Parts: sequence; C-alpha cells; structure tokens
Amino acid sequence: MKKCLFALLVLSFFSIPVFGQSANATVSGTVSDASNALVPGVTVTATNNATGIVTTVLSNDAGVYNFASLLPGTYKISAALPGFQTQSFNDVQLGNAGQLRLNLALQVGAGG
Repeated sequence: MKKCLFALLVLSFFSIPVFGQSANATVSGTVSDASNALVPGVTVTATNNATGIVTTVLSNDAGVYNFASLLPGTYKISAALPGFQTQSFNDVQLGNAGQLRLNLALQVGAGG
C-alpha cells in the first residue's frame, strides 16, 4: 500500500505544470509626433548603462514598439527618425520582471 501511495505521489508531482517566470523586464509604448499622430518605422534603442549592450527595435505600423526581454538595470531609451529630433530618457530603472510603458514624442527638426 505504501509503495502504491508513493508511486501516486511521484506521478502527481511530475504531472503538475511548471510555469517559469523570467526575471527580465519589458518596455513598450508608442511613438508619436508633435500632432500626436503615431509614427511607424522609428528606431528605438535601449542601452544598458552598466554593460553597454544596445538593443534596437522598430515601431510597427501602429507606432508601437516593444522590448520583450531586457536584463534588469539602468537604461537609456532613445527614439530616432530622420527629420526628427532624437528623444531620450536617461536613467530608466528596470527591475526584475518589471513592465514599463514609456511613450515617446518626437519633435520635427534635424536628427535621426
């Protein structure tokens, strides 16, 4: 009886789904212009201040960008597009499994 109970316990343990959680953070948002129109094709970069690692994404057709998996740390987040001034946020703190929404607004001018 004990062996049967033990076997049942072992089988039930291995049948429990395991859901892993990532310690990485996400940053997402929109990129708009001075008229609040959403802007596609903007290069958005996340630079880790401690490591210097640069991750780059483009805003999609709806002006949305998404960094799905950044290591926790302090970052500089920048948006650049030719014909617009680059917008940057310095010292953006990302914690373990953090989720940050950061909307970027570009102004017309030299840059990109």
